[in-house]
Amino acid sequence: MAPNTSQRPLYIRVKREKTITFLCIDLQDTILSIKEKLSPIMTKSKPVEDIRLYLDTTPAAASDTLQQQKPTGRLLEDHHTAKASGLGNDVLVYLIYFDHDHGKWEDINVMEFESLDDDADDTMEMTDDTPKKKEKGKGRA
Repeated sequence: MAPNTSQRPLYIRVKREKTITFLCIDLQDTILSIKEKLSPIMTKSKPVEDIRLYLDTTPAAASDTLQQQKPTGRLLEDHHTAKASGLGNDVLVYLIYFDHDHGKWEDINVMEFESLDDDADDTMEMTDDTPKKKEKGKGRA
């Protein structure tokens, strides 16, 4: 039997500050080619040499509460493939830029999600007090 060459596409989540980008990848893609795909679609389009990707290594308990613990990651080397780097479906990757003003790489920086309604959904009860309109032709059978 011939090997199955048609794989389902994989996607990774790439986070930087308040932005999450979902990117389809192939396990044979190199980290460099993934950075080349990301470069033009990021808010700040930077050259590939000014981009680093880190695989999320934040402990699972801390990833739910990023306010308490700073996210951590393992640097992904440009010449490695996605498979060799441990990338798989729905893996979290952090993106950072080289800061030419300070002459160093940024720290991994992911801003915490802020709820717009301060948990109002938890206390609001759903009521059906809206008047109902009769729809023509329905309900008579």
